[in-house]
Amino acid sequence: NIITLIAVFVASFTTAQIVKHKAADFKLSSDVTKYEEQEFYYEFGLKKYQLASTRTIYLNKGLVTKIENKSNYFLYMEATSTYNYKNGLLQSIHTKTQLSDYTENFIYKNGKIVEKNQNDTSGKKTVYEYDSKGNLSKETIYEKGLIIKNISYSNYTNTNSYHKKTVKYYNNEE
Repeated sequence: NIITLIAVFVASFTTAQIVKHKAADFKLSSDVTKYEEQEFYYEFGLKKYQLASTRTIYLNKGLVTKIENKSNYFLYMEATSTYNYKNGLLQSIHTKTQLSDYTENFIYKNGKIVEKNQNDTSGKKTVYEYDSKGNLSKETIYEKGLIIKNISYSNYTNTNSYHKKTVKYYNNEE
C-alpha cells in the first residue's frame, strides 16, 4: 500500500516515546510499505502554494526501514535515516545529511530501550527510565559526560496524555 498525504500545514504532536519506528507509531497498518507527507506554504508574492518539505517513510513488515526528509525553507536540506534491527528490536539509526553523518545505537533491558548513544563528536547519550506500568518516566541527556537536560513524565492518563517537565543544565547545574 502507498499512502500519500498532502497537507497545507502539518501539526506535530509529541508523545513520551523514545523513537518512532513502527507503522503503528504513525497510525499506519503493518502492510503499508511507503508513506509520504508534503508540507506547503503560501507565497503571497507569487499567489500560489510552494512546497516547503517532504518526508517519505519506507516500511517493511510494520517496521520503519528508512526515512528521507527534504526541506526548502531558507536553505535546502536533505537527511536520510536508515533503521537497523536485530530480532525485531531497533539496534541503530544511521543518519546522513549534507552537514553530518552519525549513528544512534540503542541498548535494551527487559525489552525496553534504556540507553541511546550517538557516535559523533558531541558524545550525546540519553538514559531512559520507566515506571512500574512500563511508561517512560525520565530521560537524562548527557553531552560529553555532562548532564544537559532532564525530562520527567508523570500523571499518565493514556499514552498521549501526561505531565512533562524539562529541566536544562549548564555544567551539570540547573
